[in-house]
Amino acid sequence: MLLNGKQTAEYLGIARTKFYALLKVDPTFPKGVALTSSQRFWDPARLDAWREARFAEVNPKRGRAA
Repeated sequence: MLLNGKQTAEYLGIARTKFYALLKVDPTFPKGVALTSSQRFWDPARLDAWREARFAEVNPKRGRAA
């Protein structure tokens, strides 16, 4: 199932304004799929992969066992 912009923001737990800002400023954010000329949709699996990559980037492993 694909998500529209509003659903994508909700899925990520962010405001729609933050979601649209991410589209403009973060080149690593997944590109939406254009199913119509005026709407884009996002794949939740790609959103999860992006979120995991961002988490790993912000929270690198320190090389110590937990």
